[in-house]
Amino acid sequence: DQTKKTYIVQLAADPVATYDGDVKGIPATKPAAGEKVNAKSANAKKYEVHLRNAQRKALRDAQVKETAKTHEFTIAFNGFTAQLTQAEAEALKGVKSVVNVWEDEIRYADTVSTPDYLGLTGKDGVWKTQFGGESNAGKGIVVGVLDTGIDPNNPSFAALSRSKKPAGNWVCETENGPTFKCSTKIVGARYYGEDYGNTIDYDFNSPRDTNGHGSHTAGTAVGNHGVAMEIQGNTMGSGSGMAPAAHVAVYKALWQTEDGRGSGTSSGLVQAIDDAVVVL
Repeated sequence: DQTKKTYIVQLAADPVATYDGDVKGIPATKPAAGEKVNAKSANAKKYEVHLRNAQRKALRDAQVKETAKTHEFTIAFNGFTAQLTQAEAEALKGVKSVVNVWEDEIRYADTVSTPDYLGLTGKDGVWKTQFGGESNAGKGIVVGVLDTGIDPNNPSFAALSRSKKPAGNWVCETENGPTFKCSTKIVGARYYGEDYGNTIDYDFNSPRDTNGHGSHTAGTAVGNHGVAMEIQGNTMGSGSGMAPAAHVAVYKALWQTEDGRGSGTSSGLVQAIDDAVVVL
């Protein structure tokens, strides 16, 4: 098969960022602890030439034309991309200085695989072995979130059908947002607006989230299990918070700004912390 695809080729030698000086005549370029790599230094430039020469030699050793190379990397990664046939890729794998060869691929932003990555799912996962299943993971716990508020209509925060509202002096400030409803999932919702010097011109004057950051962080922590995720019409799979049976108490101390960020005064944040500590 003579079809060419893009492959990434990694060589064994350290890149500039981790090179400790083992090549005669080229001092180390690895930065000291707490320092940044200086990719523009004379030593770095000299070592980069050494790496590029080694990359070209690897191609020659595999009997692959140097023109196959499309991009080269020397600072944080030592390697290159190249348009190769499968046979050429296999030949490069056999070169002594090469440690990895793999086909380039498209990567997607992913918010649904974290439970698997953390070892929470499956029969041997934490949810099953420690809690008896995801429906109990976080049960009885209330997580306080100080952020830009929350979207109560997001299915990640739908009421927990098998749970009661936990005991506590929970406050749900909805006088300016009558459609905002607390529940057995969102047990408390407070906000710290103009009284604390915040500008609320671009936001709901309530615990409701305009910015989205607060809903994101709350969902990461306690979002319900098995919620269908969609971003701009694109299906992203089934998502879950890390403690899906937990409750959330929201303290909106950050507000949407004209440029789309979230900001809040220190006094509002301090008050939110005080209120959260009292009840949590």
